[in-house]
Amino acid sequence: MTKVIFNKSCDVITLKADGHAGYNPGNDIVCSGISTLLCTLASAIESKNCLLESDFKEGHVFLKARSTKASDDFIEFTATGLYLMQREYPENIQVRFEGEKILKV
Repeated sequence: MTKVIFNKSCDVITLKADGHAGYNPGNDIVCSGISTLLCTLASAIESKNCLLESDFKEGHVFLKARSTKASDDFIEFTATGLYLMQREYPENIQVRFEGEKILKV
């Protein structure tokens, strides 16, 4: 299972993702979806000069970003995608939110 934790505090947002989805090893659509969303998020935040720190390793992602209108929008979009994946694949991905509200829904 991949566990994703978003944490927003004042002007900083962190995201930590750990583990493997385990949906279908070798052909894991859940893991591919998670990876695609997180890589796109990092690139989008970096393009707005808001990325403070990033660490990508096998089975682990850590992102730290300055909270701005643009980065918040990118993070909300990604969080929504991951939350929808959790609804479809609850045994493979768990999304948790800490600190200030990230999703507007």
